[in-house]
Amino acid sequence: MRTLASVPALDHVVLAARSLDDIDAALAGLGLTAGSGRAIPGAGPSNRMVPVGTRLLELHYPEGTPVANDGPPCALAQRHALQAHPELTLVPVAFVVRYPAEDSLRAPSGQAGYPVPEMPPEPPNGGAYLLGGLGAGFERPWLPALIHWTQPPHLPPTLVDDHDRGPNEGRLTLDASGPPDELPAWRGSVPEGVTVEEGGAGPLRVWIHPSEGAQAVGLPSAGTQDVRRAHW
Repeated sequence: MRTLASVPALDHVVLAARSLDDIDAALAGLGLTAGSGRAIPGAGPSNRMVPVGTRLLELHYPEGTPVANDGPPCALAQRHALQAHPELTLVPVAFVVRYPAEDSLRAPSGQAGYPVPEMPPEPPNGGAYLLGGLGAGFERPWLPALIHWTQPPHLPPTLVDDHDRGPNEGRLTLDASGPPDELPAWRGSVPEGVTVEEGGAGPLRVWIHPSEGAQAVGLPSAGTQDVRRAHW
């Protein structure tokens, strides 16, 4: 039985991909099975969701609609990230922190001046949720969006189109860089599952931890030699 963390914790990481074929190749190399996905009409990208334990990888790829310079900020941010890292086919661009209670989400979002819209159930998760701080990460990529699932014990990796397949076993963690005091000031402390180093790049790499070892997707790290790295 999977349970949600009782403290704010990493919920999912958004990665930009150059194509669906790149996603499929990367997931095969990582030993992960993709879950549901959907087209996002007019936004530029479509997504493919990959549940790992109680967290998600959300992989965005171009769905064929040209993205104008005045297009959606998320699509532009992903395009710029891919242009900045031509050596990578998957680039972490954003992350979302899960809050265990509505009040704990509304407080930091309200203090920062962001509304907290109530989002109806939608694919691929099929669960209603509150979303706070959306947009902060477009200007300061080291800041996450904030989410609270309003229908416990719903777990985000329970994707409605995946039937009984369930999530991949293991867990996800994230390395990010930002000003040392901003993330704790934004939400009180560094959330569970996130490690922050000084800098300004935002998400650097997401770690996939199966039962043994770990693999990283994103920018190279100075990790120990016994850690397997897959910088797609």
